[in-house]
Amino acid sequence: MKKLKGDHLMMSWHDTQNQPEIGFDGQNIIIKITLDKPVHGMDKVIDNIDTITEFIDRCVIIKIRKERVEQNNGDIYKTVRSCWRNDINRAKQVDFVLAVIDGIVRGVYEPIEWYYSYSEKCESEKPQCEKIKYCRRKSRIAFNGRLVTDNDINKHYLNKYIPEEYRRQGMAAPVLFI
Repeated sequence: MKKLKGDHLMMSWHDTQNQPEIGFDGQNIIIKITLDKPVHGMDKVIDNIDTITEFIDRCVIIKIRKERVEQNNGDIYKTVRSCWRNDINRAKQVDFVLAVIDGIVRGVYEPIEWYYSYSEKCESEKPQCEKIKYCRRKSRIAFNGRLVTDNDINKHYLNKYIPEEYRRQGMAAPVLFI
């Protein structure tokens, strides 16, 4: 959309199948657009999701990209569990791993064990992993764990935004200890 002189707007629409419906309610111009597929970034603004107000457990937030989850056939656990550059001793102190996609907790896992990603255990579990060249570095860690089924824990964390301070624009670190 472009704003022209005065109160005029100009809108270009390149989709010939899905033309927008344009209306006027006496005060506002209403533009209704029907999309066949989601537009990149549109799912990032969700109004009816609560934000975690406090962390009642020792947690680590691991931010993962939706594309990585899709590469793992939608398996969040497989995506979040390995090849993170961090301190294994610090990781062993957490109660829960929060898998976060676009600022929203999409998985809560209880780690059973943490280990270095370059170990034979990691190699045998994922020989086709495209991150394997990074996994062989001694600074990368992984965990085995289980999905949390406790309703109180899930009610507190699952499908909620992480606090704004942990999802600010420009925060590049994917692993954040709370």
